[in-house]
Parts: sequence; C-alpha cells; structure tokens
Amino acid sequence: MAEISVIIPAYNSASTIREAIESVWAQNFSGHEIIVVDDTSTDDTVRIAESVAANVDRRLTILGLDKNSGPAAARNRGMAVAEGKWIAFLDADDAWLSGKLAIQMEYVKQNPDITMVCGRTLPLGDESEKRRIGETELLLAEQRLGKGAMWQESICSSRLSLDDFVTGNPVATSTVLVRRDVVLSVGGFDEQFSGPEDYDLWMRIVAKYPVAKIDEPLSRYRLVKNSLSMDDRKFLPMVLKVLEKEFGQSGVFADRRNLYSSALSNQYWNASWMAFNRGSRLAAIRYWLISYLENINAEKKVERQWFPLLARYVCGTTITR
Repeated sequence: MAEISVIIPAYNSASTIREAIESVWAQNFSGHEIIVVDDTSTDDTVRIAESVAANVDRRLTILGLDKNSGPAAARNRGMAVAEGKWIAFLDADDAWLSGKLAIQMEYVKQNPDITMVCGRTLPLGDESEKRRIGETELLLAEQRLGKGAMWQESICSSRLSLDDFVTGNPVATSTVLVRRDVVLSVGGFDEQFSGPEDYDLWMRIVAKYPVAKIDEPLSRYRLVKNSLSMDDRKFLPMVLKVLEKEFGQSGVFADRRNLYSSALSNQYWNASWMAFNRGSRLAAIRYWLISYLENINAEKKVERQWFPLLARYVCGTTITR
C-alpha cells in the first residue's frame, strides 16, 4: 500500500501533464502512487498521461469525471480512491523539485504533531523565464533538498495560524502534504468554489490542526496568462464568497469579524493588480478605491503606499508583486 497518494487534477493540460507526472517519478522517495483525475478534457491530456504511464512501471491511476466540475471535485474524487495515509496535491501545470516528498516526510517524522506541511515555490516557464529567475537558484534548492535527513535538522520552518490567512493565502497547493484523515475530517474541498477552493480548505484545517510551512522551494509554479487565478472577473467573486463563508456564523472567523475589512482590502488589492495587468485600468482603480476604503475600516491599518501606487496606475507603469 502506498504511503503517499499524489493527486493531480487535470483539465486540457496536454502541454504540461507529462512534466508534472515525471516530476513525481523523479522524487527520491518511492512510497507513492499517482492519481490523475481528468475533468473532461477536450485535448490530449488523457492520451498523454496514458502514454507516460505505459512507458514506466509505476503506480498511476487515471480517473475521469462525468462532467466538467472543477479542481475541487477532481481532488475530492482522487481522495475517495486514495490508499495513502498522506495526500500530496500537484496541479497539472506545475512540477515538483526532486526532494520534495522525502524532505516533507522526514519533517513530519521529526514533528509528529504536524498534520500538514507546505513550502515555497519557484517560477516555472519557458527558457527565458528560467534564465530570469536563474538556474542557480533552482540548482541550490535541489541540492539543499537532496541532503535529506542530515540537512533536515537545520531546516527553517514556521507554524501557520488563522491570522496568516486574513491577508491572503500563504499555502501553495502544489507544495502541500497533508494527512488524508485530516482533509476528510473537515469535509474536503468545497465544490461550490472554483479557484480559491484551496484557500477555503486550508483555513478550515489550520483552525483545527497544527500546520507548518518550510522556508524552502518545494515546487515550481507556472504563471499562466488569463488563467482563472489571474482573472479578477472570475476569481474575485469566488474569493469573496469564500470570505463570506468563513466570516459567517459557522465559519472559522465567526468570532473575529473585526478582521473582515482587512481580508476584503487585501483581496480587492489583488484584484486591482490583476485588472491592471490585463489592461483594464478603470477596473483596477475601482478595485483600488474599494481596497482603500476597506483598509480604512480595518481595526488595524495595513500599511500601503496608496497614493504613489495610484499615480503609477494612472501613468501606466508596470506593476509587479
């Protein structure tokens, strides 16, 4: 029986699914199975996954949903058949560093109270993108992870609390290793959300269980232009619903409504950045103004250089996070 079940939700991921799967097989930890859940792709995602599996004698299961249902449903479907005590999530357009699973399993072995551990990410893109971030950074990260248990003793990590989720999501899904029983105990992914479904789940987990974050890159994250998480028109309404749920009467922040304005301010700020980068300056300014007003309402003011940034918006200067 596999110790870790790796769940990869996939939708029209023909151009990236091979790299994702191969990054799992490249791990220096062998006790894992891979479950690819296809969300009714219309491209060659399934055929490519099958061809990759046929060439290597590894445990790989390919499941298909009956209708397009989003990543939350795909991950829940994968967990329903998973055999591992631990679940690791990997998006089909991301890839792991080769020491990810080994270092995380060593970490939870040394910290048995931890039920979920995540880490940092590095960008993943074309050759020009790789040159921009520097192959040296990636190589050094791979070398540190490759040192395994000996290096593990000096690893830097921190415990996450609910406060860390007020101003955003500090957890990258493709870096997560979590106990399967913990995810199931809080109800799994909420399938009404598409995009910030992970944000909602992590908040419900950290409200009840110890969660840690390793201060090392564990996966590589592909920034896809016009993706759901980069489109303010689709992502913002969903993330506002997540906040409405978790700040509601039965949510994890039910007794801390004073933090609601800070949370809203941050999400409108992010939406402003998204809108500006897709070329909609009016939407960017509108979101910025809402963020500013919510910031004023916040009990503890979040420091931002509002007016210089507004000037940069108006002048058309490129903004980076």
